[in-house]
Amino acid sequence: MAKEEQLEILRQGAGAWNKWRMQNPEDHIDLSYANLIRADLREANLRGVDLRGANLTEAFLYRVNLDGANLRGADLMGATDRFSDFLRACAGESDPFETGRVEAFFSSATLNGADLSEANLSDAILRSASLKGAILRKAVLHQTHLVLSDFLRADLIEADLYEANLREAYFISACLAGARLDMTNLYKAKFCGAILKYANLSGSNLREADLNKADLSGSHLIFASLINTIWKRQILPGVISTAFQPGI
Repeated sequence: MAKEEQLEILRQGAGAWNKWRMQNPEDHIDLSYANLIRADLREANLRGVDLRGANLTEAFLYRVNLDGANLRGADLMGATDRFSDFLRACAGESDPFETGRVEAFFSSATLNGADLSEANLSDAILRSASLKGAILRKAVLHQTHLVLSDFLRADLIEADLYEANLREAYFISACLAGARLDMTNLYKAKFCGAILKYANLSGSNLREADLNKADLSGSHLIFASLINTIWKRQILPGVISTAFQPGI
């Protein structure tokens, strides 16, 4: 089926799209470089879909399945507040993310094994998203909300997570070598067995974070908050810090 025909079915909504996929399980789906600006893709089955270079600015991706999808170089950035009412309804309270800059909302989305290399997810919301084994090499995630998200064994080498909210996120056995994590919120984040070699953690909030067996060789921890941080058998050669005091 031609790419434009696939796009037309997708634009009919998740119901029509998921039904078509069930009826045509062998069809190769190519949505690379597709224009999906403001597309309503909630609960759509995009498992294994080719979305390289796709424009998903302001896309609505609630509970979307992107396991194994190829999102290399995709653009998920934008400028809208149109999901604020939806967020409040889901949370049952005032929306802490209502800033007028909500670009893509991935709550409970699954992106296990997805390739997001060099993708731009700045200001996106990935609350409780599953990114186990995902590839995010050199991805840009400025001020992205990753609260409670799972990055088990994910590849975030040289990813840019400046000022991201990673509160209580799971980075167990993940590779964040050379990643930018300065000024990030890492409160109670789990980095057990993670590789953080040469990562920039300057000014980050590591209060009560778990760094058990993490490799922090050559990392920068200048002005990081380390109150009640868990340190056990971590690797620390070459760490740069003005006030490095494990276990305080």
